[in-house]
Amino acid sequence: MDKFAHDKKHECTIILDTNQFIRDLSLSEIRWKNLIDYVRKTDAVVKMPRVVWDEIGVNYKKRINEHLRKAQESTEQFNNLINFQSEHHQFYGQLHRIEPPISTLTPKELMERYLAHIKSKLQLKTQDFLEIENKWYEEIYKRSLTHQKPFSTENDKGFKDSILWKCVLSLSSRPGFKEAPIVLISSNTRDFCDGKPSLHPDLHKEAKTLGLDVHFFDGLDKFFQEWGAEALNINFDKLRRDIPEKLIKEALLPSTQKLMRRSENRPENILILGISFKLKEATGNNRKLEMSISGSLTNTIAKCEYLDFSAEAIFIEDGADKQISIQHFSPHIETEKQTADFFTSYLSFDAN
Repeated sequence: MDKFAHDKKHECTIILDTNQFIRDLSLSEIRWKNLIDYVRKTDAVVKMPRVVWDEIGVNYKKRINEHLRKAQESTEQFNNLINFQSEHHQFYGQLHRIEPPISTLTPKELMERYLAHIKSKLQLKTQDFLEIENKWYEEIYKRSLTHQKPFSTENDKGFKDSILWKCVLSLSSRPGFKEAPIVLISSNTRDFCDGKPSLHPDLHKEAKTLGLDVHFFDGLDKFFQEWGAEALNINFDKLRRDIPEKLIKEALLPSTQKLMRRSENRPENILILGISFKLKEATGNNRKLEMSISGSLTNTIAKCEYLDFSAEAIFIEDGADKQISIQHFSPHIETEKQTADFFTSYLSFDAN
């Protein structure tokens, strides 16, 4: 992996093909928990191509209809089996018939609720959907004539895959996506690859020409095994316990001095209320993480007991050596004892 990909590795954009969902429509397998955990622990984001979203909905609705049909058939077969009367044994089959299952929601309504569940579970927002552009169709048509990947070399199969690939390439026109890797996860190695589970050279070249760094994995499990394992293995609760609170407070002192009397600008007057982390880089025992810190200051130059603040920092762990550098510090006015404009000049300033 080159340096460009490594430096921004955990700021990647993840795009999942439909086949990743069809295998487990309930999203109950551990790999989905790992994905959600990975996104929470890093600056990675999930983007949803509209072609994948629509195909998930169609497959879910199809699966619902299939199970309803099978349930109705099984109900009918059961009723046929007990459709006899035996007065001697006091058995009357019609009394034990069961009714075919009827959902209070139509398959379409169930599909809509399912998609809303997926959207919530993956924390997808409107801007996370990659829409299909009409101008793509002529180019896709030409790709089919020349069997250009991801079209099959033997036939015209590959239309949906080509739309998916165009969704990936469309990120080149959006700000920020050329600065970090894009991860495409699909079990369709036949059309996206060339005999091995890595992106086909033609597709790699096409993406690189547009300034995109695209990586391919044939499944979520392989992605976590080869890319995201270091993030999943980090226990942020333990990490928080292992960071000396004195180290955090001492890192904050240069920022708090503008709000404190010189004699009061001490670690004891800083109260840490919460910390969250995002993984930036990890190699062996070395880690670089973003920290979000919230807390309160006491004995400030204002006549109030507490002044709340938030801060953004970088935590670097190099073996036994731990360092914290504050990137941004913001106090918050939340007390009536302060005049309206007392801290106007301090509401947001760079730590340096």
